[in-house]
Amino acid sequence: MRKLLLIGMPGVVLGILLYLVVVDENKDSAAVLPAEGSSTATFSSDPQPFSASQLPSANAEDSGQEFSLHYGLKAEFDLFIFEHEGESPTALTEAYTNAVVKRGFTADSQAYLEALFARYVQYKVELETLDGQAEAQDINAIASRLEARNDLRHTFFSADEYHYLFSKDAQYDDAALARLRIASDASLSDEEKQRLIETQLATLPADQQASFAPSLAVNRIDSLAKTYENPETRYQAIAAEFGHDVAQRMQEKAQVQSEWLARVKAFEQWKNDLVESGLTPEEASKLIADRRNRDFSETEQRRLRVFLENPALLGDE
Repeated sequence: MRKLLLIGMPGVVLGILLYLVVVDENKDSAAVLPAEGSSTATFSSDPQPFSASQLPSANAEDSGQEFSLHYGLKAEFDLFIFEHEGESPTALTEAYTNAVVKRGFTADSQAYLEALFARYVQYKVELETLDGQAEAQDINAIASRLEARNDLRHTFFSADEYHYLFSKDAQYDDAALARLRIASDASLSDEEKQRLIETQLATLPADQQASFAPSLAVNRIDSLAKTYENPETRYQAIAAEFGHDVAQRMQEKAQVQSEWLARVKAFEQWKNDLVESGLTPEEASKLIADRRNRDFSETEQRRLRVFLENPALLGDE
C-alpha cells in the first residue's frame, strides 16, 4: 500500500501523492466497518489493552498451542476483515471467534486473541470517525492526524501489542512525512530535493529500501542517460551499474525515441512549409489531415498531438 518514491516530481503532485500514502489506514478493510450506528455499542467505550504475557497459565489439561504476538498479525486481521466485507463489528467478531476455535489454541490464548481482535475492530471503527482530515498539501495537518492516529492506537493496545501491530507502519510514516517536508520545501531546488530524498531512503531499514529499489533504479538510469549524451558512453555507464541487458534495452528505447522525434519534427516542418505555400486554410487542412492519417496510427496521432502542443518535448526549448 505504501510503495511510492517521491523523486523528480513537482511539489504539488508530491504533496497530493504522499498524503494518499501516509494518511490512509488500509481503506479496503476499514471501509467495511460502519463509523456510526448501534452496531458499535457492543464494544466497551473504555478499552483496556493487555499483552499475551499477562495471560494466566493454561490449565494442565488444556493441551492446545499458545498464541504469540507477531509482526504478521495486523495483516491477518485486515485480511479477515476484508474477507467479511459488509458485516457489522458484532458479526465480524463473532465470525472471528468461530475461526479461532478451529486453530487449536489453549483456552486462555483463544480468549486473548478474540479480545485483541475485538479491540482491533473497535480501533478501526474509531479510526473512521477520527476528526481533522488533513488537506492534501497541508503538511502540519497531515502530521497532526498521524499523531492523533498514533494516540488512538496507544489507547486501544498495550506497548507489546502496538510494537507488533503498528511499529513498522509508524516508522514508515515518519520517514514518509520527512520526505514530504523535503519535497515541499520551496527553498530547495529540484536537484537538492532529489539528493536529500535519496539520502533519506538510504537510511531506511533493508525491508523498506527493497520496496523503493525499482524506482531508485529507474531514477538512476534516467540520471545516467541525461549525464552521458554520447550513446556509447551512456551504454557503458549503464552497463557498469545494471548490466548489459539493461543497457541494451535502454539503447533500443533511446533509438526508438530518436526515430519518433525525427518523424514528428519532419511532419511539423512539412506542415509549416505547407501553411506558408499560399494554399487556402481549407486546402492546407485537408492535406495535413491526409498525411497525418497516412503516416501515423490512431495511437500515434494522439501522441503526435501532445508533442506538437508541447515543443519542449521535442527538445526545441
